[in-house]
Amino acid sequence: MVRSLSRSRRRAGSLGPATLVAVIGALAGAPEAAAGGGASPVGLWLTDARKAAVEVFPCGDAVCGRIAWIDESHPPEGARGAPMDRHNPDARLRRQPLCGLEILRGFRLQEDGVWGGGSIYNPEDGRDWRAEMTVDGPDRLRLRGYLLIPMLGETRVWTRLPAGFTDRCRKPEITAAP
Repeated sequence: MVRSLSRSRRRAGSLGPATLVAVIGALAGAPEAAAGGGASPVGLWLTDARKAAVEVFPCGDAVCGRIAWIDESHPPEGARGAPMDRHNPDARLRRQPLCGLEILRGFRLQEDGVWGGGSIYNPEDGRDWRAEMTVDGPDRLRLRGYLLIPMLGETRVWTRLPAGFTDRCRKPEITAAP
């Protein structure tokens, strides 16, 4: 992108002012178009391990994500009831359900089409990781969690679930203490 803008600047004299303004306006007004032809990470994604689905949604000027479905067919040994955030470093939060838990935070579209500057929470170990994600075609999301720099990380590929997917987590009923 930088390379093509540099070439455009060199030839700017050959473009009329109205054309130049229209091109700049189109690029500035359509950041998602620069990210893979309008691709957006917003939607419902099945994790690579096929144990959960994550709903990615707009949150302010960023995108975030929460667990929308969990495969409860193979619970951890000794676990009973709904899966809880039992590895959370904050002991007070270890009894919160995983269903509905926000695990993706603060991803913003960058010039190179990557959604970066975000973090991902891993409920399997209770750790937060820096992360970036890229929409790779209509049905694939590459999510890279890392330490310090993206080169020191691991990429997972999630698959978009169809729009008709209805097997979502139900919010737990909150009952008053006796």
